Amino acid sequence: VVVPTRDSETLLSTIQQWVHPGTEIHTDCWRGYNGLAQHGYIHKTVNHSDEEHGFVGLDGTHTQRIEATWRPAKDYFRRKRVPVEDFADHLVEYLWRRDCKKGEWM
Repeated sequence: VVVPTRDSETLLSTIQQWVHPGTEIHTDCWRGYNGLAQHGYIHKTVNHSDEEHGFVGLDGTHTQRIEATWRPAKDYFRRKRVPVEDFADHLVEYLWRRDCKKGEWM
C-alpha cells in the first residue's frame, strides 16, 4: 500500500484499513506511530538512537527485516529514477523481480 503522506493521521488510517486489531506492529520510536496501542494494536518499538543495544529493543523487538528489505528497494528506485507518481507500479515490479530471483514464483 502506498501511503501518500507520512503523518500520524494518514498512517493510522492506513493501518486501520489494512491491519487487523490485535496485530503486533514493530516500529521505530517516531512519534507518528504513537497511539497504535490505544487503537487495539500491540505496538513494540525500537529506539534507533540507542546504539548500545544494536538497534534491538530490550524485549528483542527489531525492525531489521523490513529495513533489510527496504534498503535495496530504495537503491533500485534511485537507480531507475522512479517518479513518485509511478512508485506503486515500480514497487510491484521490484517485488516480483526479487521473488523470481528467489524462486518464490514457482
